[in-house]
Amino acid sequence: MATILIFATIFIARFKGPIGPVASDYLTGAIDLAERSGDLLIIELDTPGGDDHSMREIIQAILNAGIPVCVYVSPAGARAASAGAFILLASHIGAMAPGTNAGAAHPVQMFGEKIDSIMLEKVTNDAAAYAISLADKRGRNKKWAEDIVRKSISTPAREAVRIGAVDLLAENLTELLSKLDRWEVKTVKGDKKLKTSNELTQEVPMSVKHRFLLILTNPGIVYFLLLIGIYGIFFELQNPGAIFPGVVGAIAFILFFYSSRLLPINYAGVALIILAAILFILELQITS
Repeated sequence: MATILIFATIFIARFKGPIGPVASDYLTGAIDLAERSGDLLIIELDTPGGDDHSMREIIQAILNAGIPVCVYVSPAGARAASAGAFILLASHIGAMAPGTNAGAAHPVQMFGEKIDSIMLEKVTNDAAAYAISLADKRGRNKKWAEDIVRKSISTPAREAVRIGAVDLLAENLTELLSKLDRWEVKTVKGDKKLKTSNELTQEVPMSVKHRFLLILTNPGIVYFLLLIGIYGIFFELQNPGAIFPGVVGAIAFILFFYSSRLLPINYAGVALIILAAILFILELQITS
């Protein structure tokens, strides 16, 4: 098959935070935009990891993209941990800035829930097989891909390049674009050769909605909203007609229930928090 020389319009999407529904919506949208209007997408990534479903949505979008997707772990101090390491493995081109690291992808349950040994073995085997398959597809180090899952290893940028876990090291975006020039990439639409020197770049901004929802999906914020809702309603009941506490409590409850749809929630934990709040209220009301 003939290699196509691309005169690139380069899109750049920057994401910092946990991988979840917001990340999936933003990054898959960026891939779709770049496919329609550009020739290359660079995802600057800094993440501690996230949920499996959202990670797989992003990976499927990358694997089926008709344009090259470069995942660039940046800036210095950033990481592609857990789900982020899988996304890095799935990329057509994997790049890291000096002072970054990637790996530590052993499955864990959110909010510290314990997983029984049989289920842990199943999800670990599944995750390891997935990591190996991604590394195999991209011609990367399959032993490293397995070890980040089974042994939770995390690897600094220079070592990751040396062992073939990622493709290249770049200090900044300018150096990355320089190194990507004439880079050959295999996509679902054929082999392509990038031309990235002195080409136009365009940022894919995160919408206000995405930024707001990213805040809401912070686990600490979710439980804080629940507590605000409980105490807001309580103070309204204690002071009928005050209005303000009731309004604040109602809004907090609405935001809590909405954000709990975006984030896997331990409902047993939520129930215990509600029970503790009720007991606290009763303690204030009943003289023992």
